[in-house]
Amino acid sequence: MNFLNLFDNLFFNKKETNDKKNTKIIVFTGPIGVGKTKLANFLNEYLIGGGKKVFFDIEITMKIEKELKMYYQFLEKGVKDQGISFWFQDKLIDEYKKFYNNIDYEKYDYVIFDRTHLDTNFFTIATINKDPYIEICLPYLKEKLDEISFRVKPDVINVSVDKEISIERILKRDRDIEQKVDIDYYELIYDMYDNIDEIYEFYYLFNNSDELDDNLLKKKIIGFFNHYIN
Repeated sequence: MNFLNLFDNLFFNKKETNDKKNTKIIVFTGPIGVGKTKLANFLNEYLIGGGKKVFFDIEITMKIEKELKMYYQFLEKGVKDQGISFWFQDKLIDEYKKFYNNIDYEKYDYVIFDRTHLDTNFFTIATINKDPYIEICLPYLKEKLDEISFRVKPDVINVSVDKEISIERILKRDRDIEQKVDIDYYELIYDMYDNIDEIYEFYYLFNNSDELDDNLLKKKIIGFFNHYIN
């Protein structure tokens, strides 16, 4: 079922406001296990090394570690309680709003985000897809998302890998809470990102399927950034 058609673009919010300083916002987005965080770290190191002032922090889900662990425990046990999904997404949206409001954009040349509030659309639609949750919860979450906007229009890097590679990387990396969750969940989220143009109107596609060592991967993302964005 195409949940995006089902909800008639209920969640999609692309607002931005003007900022006094010519600060650039760089967004890394993509499914779980595609390497967003590593690439964002490489770009952060490069920009700081070039004398730029950069704001970069961990993905927001990692800031609510206790709630994230609880959410994955339900996934691990196969509990498909859509109320749990609503609780977690509601908490996550609140954290995004607080996070954005606490950034002093005028201090920085670049602000790097590892996913944004817009990415919650896919995780919400994937896990809240039955009545009465569709009727009651989704409009509430949409209203909260509509209250959030970017300070300036972001440059979005959509990190892409083959589905099999993303699953393999999830299973290999050192995140215990991810290891016992059914692979179907990761595949569902991966498929959701086929509709990425519904939440980001423009993005640059970065193919991260090659198994490169860190030095080569760092050179690749820096070259990509300088060619398309900088």
